[in-house]
Amino acid sequence: AQVLAREKIFRSHPYAHASIGGDATLATIKREDLVAFYRSFSRPGRAVLTVVGDFRRDGAMQEVEEAFGSWSAPASDKPPVELEEVGAPDPLSGEYSRVVEASPSELVLAYPGVPLKDPQFPMLRALGTIISARGFVDLVLEQPVALSIISNLDGLSRGGMMTLEASSPRSATSKIAYELMLRARTLGLKPVAPETIRDVKSVERGRLLREKEILYSQASNLGYYELLGPGFGMYDEGKTLPADLNSTGIQEAASRFLDTSRLVRVTAGFSPR
Repeated sequence: AQVLAREKIFRSHPYAHASIGGDATLATIKREDLVAFYRSFSRPGRAVLTVVGDFRRDGAMQEVEEAFGSWSAPASDKPPVELEEVGAPDPLSGEYSRVVEASPSELVLAYPGVPLKDPQFPMLRALGTIISARGFVDLVLEQPVALSIISNLDGLSRGGMMTLEASSPRSATSKIAYELMLRARTLGLKPVAPETIRDVKSVERGRLLREKEILYSQASNLGYYELLGPGFGMYDEGKTLPADLNSTGIQEAASRFLDTSRLVRVTAGFSPR
């Protein structure tokens, strides 16, 4: 469901392609392709070294230079290709489905987001927290029609995407989609109570600690460079919520970002035989 949502949100941009590939991609890769890729990209001059722990910066940098100084990029080494901005959000909005041998079904509501360093990125986190929390209470705990509801936010260096994901029986996906869309629309129309803002701040503090721990553990993985490169400082400083989170700002952001005309709805699930 997430892969299909990314394809529709990012369209022709490289972000639309899953980094792990798929069956069709793997079927066309030959050994010489792997060797050529390795020789081109897995070179000392293109490496990113991450140092994490309790150390003095000056002393650590001296040791790094002594150990890895010879890894400087040769003059002929070309810099990495710079991606273009995703540009004006132009998703293939609409409803899509994919049948997979999996149960329960997964419902994803995807909205175009913003790059990680965009000033509005923290506000998108707040919107996702509010909608998913309300959806979880109403649709998982009280009714219940869903098994789980969570919000996810992709903030890369050149674009982003916000999703609401629900796990449920296939028969309930339409109802859950309607209820989540209703809550998203309500955020843009009605003021948020001070108690909600207080709760969002509390939730975000806990999520920040959990995500920060994960990011530190993955800091040496080049696959996370998009996140760690431009935005790791944001986690390190705890700036994952707007400095002044208030009802007016939430309403304005909801009206701007939770636009149903740009919404991509994806359902992926089990088809009974």
